[in-house]
Amino acid sequence: MNQLKLISTSIMILSLLNLTGCASSRKSAWEQTDTTSSLTNTQKSQLLTEAKKLWNTRHVRADLENALSKFKEIASADPQNYEVLTYLTRGYYLLADGILQDMPEKKAAWETSVSWGEKGMATNPEFKKAVVEEKKSVAEAVKLLKKEQIDSLYWSAASLGKWAKNSGLVTTLQYKSQIIKMIERVAELQPDYFYGAVHRYWAVYYAVAPGFAGGSMEKSFDSFQKAYKVANNYLGTHVLFAENYAVRKSDKEAFTKELNFVLNAKVNIIPELESEHILEKAKAKKMLSEIDQLF
Repeated sequence: MNQLKLISTSIMILSLLNLTGCASSRKSAWEQTDTTSSLTNTQKSQLLTEAKKLWNTRHVRADLENALSKFKEIASADPQNYEVLTYLTRGYYLLADGILQDMPEKKAAWETSVSWGEKGMATNPEFKKAVVEEKKSVAEAVKLLKKEQIDSLYWSAASLGKWAKNSGLVTTLQYKSQIIKMIERVAELQPDYFYGAVHRYWAVYYAVAPGFAGGSMEKSFDSFQKAYKVANNYLGTHVLFAENYAVRKSDKEAFTKELNFVLNAKVNIIPELESEHILEKAKAKKMLSEIDQLF
């Protein structure tokens, strides 16, 4: 019986692959040629101060893009600066997820985020040796990463997931194992990382994945509840619940309840995430305006 199920699943996957065409591909950061520059310590310090000031209003596109430009300038002169690499990874994710509207632009920003995240992960010498010298896959080498690289690890995985999902089913299946290994490593290093990020990932994954790939609305709901338990005041979880769970369950009441929670919450409910919450409120407002098209 299990063998028949496996054959049936394999046929289904192959059929989907034939229908959806070729996968999108990308070069890892260590396969790319970097441009380097020279800055004095004083120049780097000044740029970092300016970039961090702009980061405080990262919900404004011009400020975020200006901050990223300054962070990039520092990284070109100091490629091992993990702090800067983290800002770049997280910043390009935010640019794509919360600000850009055109899908090709969003995908380009997510892919850029992945590359910066890979550079951040490669500040770990053992990981770098594994992927560069020993030619191991990220999925194989991710176990070598430590908590010190968790920011690069998570935001790179989040961006890779978004990029792959919006590149088609074939690309999603191609990178699925790698992304799962990355998220599992985050969970091993810090289960409650970034206000329940691991639970949010699984909640969305279970909601959008087809059944043969592990999709389950029941598991999705349970994972969302775990994320709420970690940080109910993280507004992004409520938006994702409405978008990925309530819509698929045709639960208009839950959809409205979650998004109104977001709209009624203070943006500084988590002070360090005020910009993210401003963007989540904008998402919630837009989604509520489209409620008649969604239900």
